[in-house]
Amino acid sequence: ARCSLRDILAFEKRLSMYVFQGLGNASTARSCFIEIVKDPVARLLDFPEALCSCRRSPERLRKMLLLHTSFSHLISDIKASFGASEEEIRSIQARADVILSRLGEVVRLTLVDFEAAILGDLDECPAPDGAIHRLTKYVMDYIIGLTDFQESLMKLILSKPSVSSGDGLSSK
Repeated sequence: ARCSLRDILAFEKRLSMYVFQGLGNASTARSCFIEIVKDPVARLLDFPEALCSCRRSPERLRKMLLLHTSFSHLISDIKASFGASEEEIRSIQARADVILSRLGEVVRLTLVDFEAAILGDLDECPAPDGAIHRLTKYVMDYIIGLTDFQESLMKLILSKPSVSSGDGLSSK
């Protein structure tokens, strides 16, 4: 996706401007460029949109965060490649913004699911002989794995804090 949006679309735009510059004004070249790339870009947006509809699980959170982070960087490339003058392009940009918002919501809801899974597992017996409880180890490994996405998580959590699913532990 990154290669397609950053490199290939930029090259295709330059090529369209070069090839179609003799046909009239720049709007003709721009229209040709848009017609050439609108369907492939729409199909490219189908992938993250489909992932938003999949079943959430805490094991997939890192992959969803990676997709959200990558996609948020690519949205600026989409806007730069197309501009905002024509209706079809505005719909692609609006769709990309909606997909990014849905990805953020999936990440937030997955964090709530993770919290619920931890709270639901608290009733098990303690670790024998003072050893580290398996749930503590799992949560610490999970959180360490999320540190790569600290900036994205902060933006997502601060933009729309989640509602506590349990007895107030998430607010702490």
